[in-house]
Amino acid sequence: GPPPTPAEELAAQQYAVTDLLGDLSAAHNADECLTVAARLLREAADLLLAVHRRWSGSGKWLLRELNSLDQDRTTTYATQFMHGLREAATNNPDPMCRTVLDILRQSGGPLFDGFTQRAPGSGVER
Repeated sequence: GPPPTPAEELAAQQYAVTDLLGDLSAAHNADECLTVAARLLREAADLLLAVHRRWSGSGKWLLRELNSLDQDRTTTYATQFMHGLREAATNNPDPMCRTVLDILRQSGGPLFDGFTQRAPGSGVER
């Protein structure tokens, strides 16, 4: 697999996933729910794969990488993500939220207030 993801990059991923999870919880209708869930699937899957030192992918390759992780670790993340996405299309964010919270717990938990990161090359926190 790939080298360990630097802690700063993992924290940025955790923050992005936490932010999207909040957006999903606040979606007003099925279209918003599905739109956010699709983005969240991508970001949370990347975080999950990084935590487990696995390669990521895009399109069908992301799902294939999740299936490979599931096979190796006897987990069901690929199935959970697909179920969560289908449920989001019916304005039910709960399955996706549960899956993403599990992934966040594995990576150290959700990141909220107080998270800062330096702008590249500037030394300035944002």
